[in-house]
Amino acid sequence: HYQTNSKNSYDLVSLTMKLLLSLKISDESYGLVCQCFESLTEFIQGPCKNNQKLISESKFLEYALSLLSENDKIFENSDSNLNSRKIWSFVNNEGSSFGKIGEMIEISGQIHRGRLSRLQYKCLITIVSLLECNNRTDNVLNRIRRGLPLSLLKNNLFSYYLLFKKYYNADYSESCLLLG
Repeated sequence: HYQTNSKNSYDLVSLTMKLLLSLKISDESYGLVCQCFESLTEFIQGPCKNNQKLISESKFLEYALSLLSENDKIFENSDSNLNSRKIWSFVNNEGSSFGKIGEMIEISGQIHRGRLSRLQYKCLITIVSLLECNNRTDNVLNRIRRGLPLSLLKNNLFSYYLLFKKYYNADYSESCLLLG
């Protein structure tokens, strides 16, 4: 996971993991969380055993468990029961929809259901990529077994399979792979 023949070497896998684990999921962080999952998937496909091991030994599986089970602790605004959070507006523009200096405004801390489903899908792809070329005795597989309940994986994978069948009539073609 380090670059060779380079003056400076960076552990992109660990840095991406650190970024992902530091993010609370919301509409605002959606793009960044998506990119983290896509990057991690690219880092471990091939497969790259060292990167698979590094990710499986991090807190990724805990994060995946929280995301797939929709645990409030990884979502923005998880520390309150409100559907929105209030923040201070420091915009001093009378024509602004944000209000005047010091006025409280509400901004949604929730994530759109479709976006949440997309993040769960990307998380599942990363988990499946962790399994590439691993056998029953590999630590990666054992960590996944211990960290993620089989029923949770099965239910999530099955729900995405049903969506695939619904939208693509079980026709496996290039059009089903193009996500806009």
